[in-house]
Amino acid sequence: AVAVIDLKTSEVQATWKVDSHPTEILETADGKTVFIACTNSTSVHVIERQTGKTLEVIKAALFPNADLGNTPNSIALSADGKALAIANADNNNLALIDIAEPGKSRSLGFIPVGWYPTSVRFDRSGRILVTNGKGLMSKANRGAISGKQVHSSSRIRIRR
Repeated sequence: AVAVIDLKTSEVQATWKVDSHPTEILETADGKTVFIACTNSTSVHVIERQTGKTLEVIKAALFPNADLGNTPNSIALSADGKALAIANADNNNLALIDIAEPGKSRSLGFIPVGWYPTSVRFDRSGRILVTNGKGLMSKANRGAISGKQVHSSSRIRIRR
């Protein structure tokens, strides 16, 4: 669950029911909607901020009825608010979701990334930036140069 806390009084104002292990919350630019990544599931909950009502549950797995295991742990909205990127840590990919029509989200596909993506963001130019918690590939990174920073990003265009 997600607790909504009044920072002035430190009181819990509401509790929003979501799937297990909510790890990241992202608010839309207008402040009306929040997206909550639930790591111990395959989902991101879309919640109306004012009422706490669940508007939609977006599945981020490779298959519609997949069991637990893709671990959606980070989320990012495109600048225009029409695309949601979801870092699936245990699948080593990003799910890209078309959210242009509220309540009718649809998968645009998956982007392979490094080993255990832990954070995803869109930069100002529309590129997707990803941090990988365990390395550049999904096996031991032997021979990697210690301390060397590797930067990578992908540019995507959403066609409708």
